[in-house]
Amino acid sequence: MNARTFLLLCVGAAVIGLLAFFAAPGKQTAKTEAQGPMLAGLDINAVTKLHITDGDDNIPLSLAEGVWSLEGLTGLPVDQGKVRAFLLSLGSITIADVKTDNPALHDAVGLGDDAVRIDLGDKGILLGKDASGGGRFGRRMGEDQSYVVRQVTRPQTDIKSWLKLDMPTIPAETVTKVETVIGGDAYTIEKDADGKPVLLGLGEDEALAYDTVLETVIGGAVYIDYESVRLAEGLNWANADTSVFHGAQEGDTVRYSVAKDDDELLWLKADPGGTLAPEGGLDWARYAFEISDYRRGALIKPRTELLAAPDPESDPE
Repeated sequence: MNARTFLLLCVGAAVIGLLAFFAAPGKQTAKTEAQGPMLAGLDINAVTKLHITDGDDNIPLSLAEGVWSLEGLTGLPVDQGKVRAFLLSLGSITIADVKTDNPALHDAVGLGDDAVRIDLGDKGILLGKDASGGGRFGRRMGEDQSYVVRQVTRPQTDIKSWLKLDMPTIPAETVTKVETVIGGDAYTIEKDADGKPVLLGLGEDEALAYDTVLETVIGGAVYIDYESVRLAEGLNWANADTSVFHGAQEGDTVRYSVAKDDDELLWLKADPGGTLAPEGGLDWARYAFEISDYRRGALIKPRTELLAAPDPESDPE
């Protein structure tokens, strides 16, 4: 091979290389973007909107006057530190690999209608299925290009997780009386001079189900967990079952009311009084908290559950 032929071959190879470079922008993009941030230039101090959607679950957070709140549930105390920590985590999401930019393939990796959407207003991320080699499929909102991303903090999509809120309760040792109305049946448990709970109006032919059954009622409001929150308006509270717990200090009470919605879900409304309702505190009556049937049973027990089953052998013939 002479020098002229060698030179021509080198020039040809260079031309082919340049053509390949411009004909395959996706691969060059992969090399450029891999290991880079998914949300380059994200300034969390400028973010005023954080909407997280996962199926029917929706967390609509917005910032006003330096305070994050839940849209539609303004007044509930959002965990400000948690919101900031989550925004910081979004800035840490990195691209591990560049995948398809074909929208027809998005559903296969969970980046279609079923994607988890994290909307920051002017930008955002869609998260899909876990990738086989680690990480998770993702794409930027408004873009078709998909990636495998890492350093992803899975967003929590239950309202409770974003709140810094405990239900008002009264310690069992300070409860003096519990008044319950359930299904039109009313009863009262009151502590005697020795601090022992007594079921008022207990008949001579009635007996308690077990020795500490009244203590379980007294302690029913020590801790109250909940699943979700909504506005109390729109539920039928007129026929709600209620229990009123009285504390040792005059005026300290919490009235718990339970109502069902159209889907048979149980919702609890708490109405504290006395020192449990400080001036300027949360307007508890505005909100209803979804609770389990177990929690409802701990707070509001039918009178029949306090009593032992009648002994059929003791019935007169």
